[in-house]
Amino acid sequence: MEEEQSSSSTFLNFFNAYKEQCHGLPISVRELLRFASRKWARLTPSEQECYADVIDPVFPEASTSQSSECEQIGEDSQMCIGSPYSRQRASERALLRSKRSKPKPKSSLKWNNDDASHSGTACGYIHFLRKFSRLNKRLPFEELLEMAARKWGKLNEKQREQFERPLFIIKKA
Repeated sequence: MEEEQSSSSTFLNFFNAYKEQCHGLPISVRELLRFASRKWARLTPSEQECYADVIDPVFPEASTSQSSECEQIGEDSQMCIGSPYSRQRASERALLRSKRSKPKPKSSLKWNNDDASHSGTACGYIHFLRKFSRLNKRLPFEELLEMAARKWGKLNEKQREQFERPLFIIKKA
């Protein structure tokens, strides 16, 4: 039990030192804890003992496996700590990303009655589908939809207007 407490306190000492190194980086606490636990798992037991009763521990030098991992992950990874200057530049880049200009509001399009949509309305298309399915009962559902969409696209505005009215008014053509 005592060994378990000492290992957790050594990890807390390590985590506090790791947190100080990552100060200023845009990292959530959850991500910081995850990265710290990964790095803790890579430390040897002798390196972990350095954090047993130390108030201000110093990180051991980075191993070659960590540097190669940083190269594989890329520049934007928070696992690659780097120098204070690089951390400052990373935080400045994060601020620049957040300060991007907002998109300008687009003027809303005003539809005139004369400028009605050439594709018709959804209600008219539904009426057309009902009539088309009554006329083509033998077609499978997928083919029926494909053919109806093609036919609806070929109709002119006057033919589409017929389907805008309720079904009982629609003329059989």
